[in-house]
Amino acid sequence: MAEMAAKGWRPAAHPVDGALASLQGIPLADCRTLLLAGPTNRVGARYFQMWLQNRDGLLSHEPAVAGLYNKGSYPSTCWVEVLSTEREAVFPGQELPLSDEALLAPLVQTVPPGGHMMVEYESPAREETARALARGLPPVLTPLGYTLFRLGCGDGIRDWYISEGWAEGPRKLQGFKALNEEQHLKGWRRMAQELLDFLQKGEPSTDLRGPVQYLLQRFLKELADPQLAASIRRSLTRLVKGTS
Repeated sequence: MAEMAAKGWRPAAHPVDGALASLQGIPLADCRTLLLAGPTNRVGARYFQMWLQNRDGLLSHEPAVAGLYNKGSYPSTCWVEVLSTEREAVFPGQELPLSDEALLAPLVQTVPPGGHMMVEYESPAREETARALARGLPPVLTPLGYTLFRLGCGDGIRDWYISEGWAEGPRKLQGFKALNEEQHLKGWRRMAQELLDFLQKGEPSTDLRGPVQYLLQRFLKELADPQLAASIRRSLTRLVKGTS
């Protein structure tokens, strides 16, 4: 840690690090977090690392999460980007499994209404999401997109991949938090229609039936559009018949 301090890394703290500092010392995977804030990039976003400290006070060999955090003047300029995550927290003589849900849930809480979270899907750990997108699945139905939706950063899920001559960075999914109810409903209507269009192409595979039903039921509960609601009900009926 002394070496990192020499490079400008320090424990995240209020008020300079905003909501990120609220994650300092919280429980995660039978450990406690240690949030380090680092230098800023060329646009002013700050690098961060989330390390884990086990019950013996030992730090994980690698940070569980590394990313960027931006605390802007407007909601749309407040965001978190996850650059890498670990699947295990490794300590001397101990390995603890880590899930995307466990690692991303605290970070989602730092995103305000109107903000967003971006998570890479180029790493081997998320190759299933990359394959799903390549097959034409809606972003919200991929493993990563579905996780963002369930964690509350799913008022819109966007596949962020723009070819810019090798300068675009890793491919990522971007999950939005709506600024208000109007944005929330607009985003959910768009995702519901994307899901219905996908279902028109054929029956979903067995592993997708659970997520599809969950999403359709959530959309049906909140969206008041009669025509859209009727289409959702028909799709749900077909799914139920298909599993009976």
